[in-house]
Amino acid sequence: MSSLDERARRSSGALREAVEEAELRLLDAGLPRGTAASRPALASRVLAFAGAFAVVLLGLGMAVVQLSMFADQSVTTVVEPSPAPPVTAEPPLPSSFAPSPATSAPPSDSTVPAGPVQTQADTEPPLLVITFPAEAQTVESEVVRFAGVTEPGATVTRGTYEADVDTEGNWSLVLVVGEGTSTVTFTATDEAGNGTTASVTLSYQPPVDQPPTTKPVGGDFTASATYGVCSETPPYDVYYGSAAPGAAITISSEFGGGSTVADAEGSWETKVTFADAPYGETFLVTVRDDGGNKKVFEFTSLAG
Repeated sequence: MSSLDERARRSSGALREAVEEAELRLLDAGLPRGTAASRPALASRVLAFAGAFAVVLLGLGMAVVQLSMFADQSVTTVVEPSPAPPVTAEPPLPSSFAPSPATSAPPSDSTVPAGPVQTQADTEPPLLVITFPAEAQTVESEVVRFAGVTEPGATVTRGTYEADVDTEGNWSLVLVVGEGTSTVTFTATDEAGNGTTASVTLSYQPPVDQPPTTKPVGGDFTASATYGVCSETPPYDVYYGSAAPGAAITISSEFGGGSTVADAEGSWETKVTFADAPYGETFLVTVRDDGGNKKVFEFTSLAG
């Protein structure tokens, strides 16, 4: 049963109750049911209740019609967006406008002029260490290769001779020392002009197996080197020359040496191998005879 039927049923019941109540009131008044005197009053009450019932039915019908109209409409409600308000450009600021200090951004670091950079002058002397020869070492060759470590970029000198210094500060210098004890002093100077010195004492003693000097010093001695540079392994050079017949010829260096004897005509020749020679470094080779004559040559090894 629908809500409309339920409302009609309730209205009909109310109308019946009203009619019965009117008849009971007529009986109380002494008028029997169906009399003429009771009909007008009853008829007017019936009409009144009928009119009320008709009004109720009319209201219910209108409600049903409105519900039907709303039911036919789509459930989905589309809300159209309201148009955006027009954007109006703000008037440009006058050329004389300047932001207040409270709203202006602080200047960046790049706009702040940098002051002069204060640099401290280098007054510290450079490092200078002699690693070879050791202090009080005895060498058997007058040609000595001195080596050590200094500050990278510094120069190392011994008098007018300048050592080779690599990028890491390793240095070396080949010198000829006299027989006996010698003290050799080196000076290191850095790029700022600071200098320092270091010394080493060594003793040069000729080999004990060297033949004694029996030949007078004369002008018969000559010596020459064939190559001066060698890339063979092991590196070598060939020395030759002239001396007094039977004279002993000695070739010596820091990295190798040899010896020979002049023949009956005074000619001599020998091949000397320098197995310990460092790659690319030039060192000195001394050739002498037993009469005290000598000559010094340079040799460079390019052996791999």
